[in-house]
Order: sequence, then structure tokens, then C-alpha cells
Amino acid sequence: MKFSEKIRETRRVVEDTKTVDSIRLIGVTKYLDLKGTEEAILSGLTDIGENRLQSAEEKIITLKPKYPNISWHFLGRLQTNKAKKIIQLFNYIHSIDSFEKLELIDNLCLQENKDINLLIQLDISGEETKQGMTEEELFANLEAIKNLKKAKFVGLMTMAPLIQDENILRGIFKKTKEIKKELIKKGIKCQELSMGMSNDYIIALQEEATMLRLGTVLFLQEGTNER
Repeated sequence: MKFSEKIRETRRVVEDTKTVDSIRLIGVTKYLDLKGTEEAILSGLTDIGENRLQSAEEKIITLKPKYPNISWHFLGRLQTNKAKKIIQLFNYIHSIDSFEKLELIDNLCLQENKDINLLIQLDISGEETKQGMTEEELFANLEAIKNLKKAKFVGLMTMAPLIQDENILRGIFKKTKEIKKELIKKGIKCQELSMGMSNDYIIALQEEATMLRLGTVLFLQEGTNER
């Protein structure tokens, strides 16, 4: 299988580097077609991440009955008009970037009688192109997390800039880790840290990431800039 060797090698690196007990290796298959995504599953991945509902829908509808143990992760920007379909198809949403969307998803989960795991996306880097809540917004609205009725808050997600400066990358991941620990001190269960992509996942692992979102390192040829 064409992806098996890269997946095995990446898992070895993860095992050698991780600083927590368990890591979810999410294969980001946004550039793979249906056949390629099935190949990724057959190569050993149990977590699949997609950025766009339009390209993910056919894959999930086709593959979920064949591989019911696969967890599907929505990673892209959450558009409210597509939220209902997203909760019907996915097991995790990593990109909750406002409390309005948090409440919307919770209400839709009630209507659909569908459980889903949510991660709040934090904007730690301050880049204009990045989505997410600020630390201040998060801590000003903790009651919204505590009051979730159907959806389940499981952790935090962040995206680091596409740079080579290890100090900046480590600072972003370390800050996210500290925010997680602060949430736990305030009585909010926060198990997951979704951080680390193909160019920076080693640093993320060293800062206690529990979920990695990997595309290039698993699926694409050398020389691409896609993360």
C-alpha cells in the first residue's frame, strides 16, 4: 500500500517523541480522492481529517459503512449554513472559533440527537489570516462550555504560522498547553490538544500535543509546501 511506509515511519517518530500517553494521528486527506482516502484507511489510519464539507461528504457517506471504526474530523472553517450537515457526518469538529458557533452546534446536536466532540480553536499567533478565539475571549465565556447540553467539549486546537523559527512555534504550542492546564484548574475537562502539522509536529509533540493533523508527511511527495 503506497502510504503504509510513511505512516509506519511517522508513527515511530511519534512514539519516540511524544510526551503524553496517547496520540491521535489524524491523516488530512483533503487532497486525496475517494480511492486515495480509502487507501489511507487500509494503510492503518483510524482518524481522518477533512477541511471542506463538499469534498468530504461523498467520502464519508461511502466509507463510513465499510469502516465504522474510523473517526472523522472536521478541520476547516465552520460555516453556519453547513453546520447541520457537518454534525451529521463528523465525529469531531476542531474549528469552533466563536461561542456563537459553540451554542449553534450544541443546539443542532440536540435537534439531531447526535453526539459530537468539539475543540475550540485559539488564535495564539495573532496572524490576521488565522481564525480562532483569543485567550481573553475564552476565559470570559467559560459558562458556555459548562452549559453544553449535548455536544462535548474535549479540548483546544491551534495553528502555528508556516515558519521555521522554532522558538516562535514552541511558544505558541507552550501557551496553548498552559491554557489547557488553566481550564482544568477552573474545573473544565480538557483532554485534547490538537496542534502540530507536517512542518512542526515534532515541536508540538514535545509540548504535549495529543492530536496531530498531518497531510504532507503522510501522503504528498517531497518538495511540496502543503502542510
